[in-house]
Amino acid sequence: MSFLLIAVAMLGSQDAPADNRTTLWQSVRAGMSRAEVQALYPAASDRVHHQNDLTIVEDFQVTDQCKATVRIWHRQGSVQEVVVRGESSIGGRCSDIALTALSSRYGEALSRERGGDGLFRRVNTAYVWHREGVTLRFRKFNGTVFGGGGLGAPSWELTYSEVEDDVAL
Repeated sequence: MSFLLIAVAMLGSQDAPADNRTTLWQSVRAGMSRAEVQALYPAASDRVHHQNDLTIVEDFQVTDQCKATVRIWHRQGSVQEVVVRGESSIGGRCSDIALTALSSRYGEALSRERGGDGLFRRVNTAYVWHREGVTLRFRKFNGTVFGGGGLGAPSWELTYSEVEDDVAL
């Protein structure tokens, strides 16, 4: 009987196998199953919503003054990307805070591109960084007369995705 207890104790004390999947955002890793995401973010509050291919975390506190909605995409049953969409802010204050934080953490962006120019589309500037197998795409939105902007629209969006290594170029 004591041998069995010792064996069980030894099994329980072994370290769990290392998770070598790429960390995209916080504790979310590329390739996590929907069940793993639900374990990280249980639907115990009205801030977390689970759908077939998406987990939404609302009112995520980015800074004291800025909140965001987090969308964890797990299409085909596993996580491919995480999109953090900043809630609207007066004068783009929160988008400036987020861009400054990213630039201080990861340095100058690898690219900067302006897009969305047009009467009915929101103007945005996109910035790209690569870090430890992850591509970060930050889009800072500016309102247009007809393209939306204002207090109901997000002022920024940050997408985390795994760097594609199998590109045949």
